[in-house]
Amino acid sequence: MGVLSLSRRTPYEFPMSELSLLTHIADQTAVAIERANLHEREKQAMVELRTLHSTVDAQHQMLKRITA
Repeated sequence: MGVLSLSRRTPYEFPMSELSLLTHIADQTAVAIERANLHEREKQAMVELRTLHSTVDAQHQMLKRITA
């Protein structure tokens, strides 16, 4: 959850059309931020999976040598 803050030097009541546009911009920004966060988590998960794969592969190779 976030906040989109707008201000003016003089009092101003935003018309509904502008509020609607600002709401849309805020919604799209939230979606973009969430997608970026998901992408970062996916990248981190891939790093962890690669590490696990390397570890398992190394253990597998060691077991093959021991049992050969």
